[in-house]
Amino acid sequence: MMGVLIASLAGGGMSIMTTRRRSSPKQIVRLFRQVDKLLASGEDLAPVCQTLGISQSSIHRRQERYGGMNADEAKRLKGLEAENATLKRMLADAELKIAALTEVTKGKR
Repeated sequence: MMGVLIASLAGGGMSIMTTRRRSSPKQIVRLFRQVDKLLASGEDLAPVCQTLGISQSSIHRRQERYGGMNADEAKRLKGLEAENATLKRMLADAELKIAALTEVTKGKR
C-alpha cells in the first residue's frame, strides 16, 4: 500500500521515508475482505497487518470509515465527500465576497 523512498542524509547515512499512495474504494473493500478472512482463520491483527503491508491504525481508521460497505457504496461516499469539499470552498468564497462588498459599501454611505 505504501511505497518506500530511500533518501541519503548529509552525514552519509540513509533514511527510509514512506510515500503516501491513495487507495481506490475497490482496493479498500478488497483489503477488508482479506483482513476479515485472515482474522476469521484465527490470526491476530498485528501479523495480518504485517502480511498486508498496512498499519493497524490505518485498518482501524478505514474500518471506522468504510466498514460494512461494498465497493459501489465506498465509491459513492468518496464522490460525495469530494462534492462536499467543493461546495464548502464555493460557500467560503461567496461569504468572503459578501464581506468585502459590505466593507466597501460601509465607506460609501
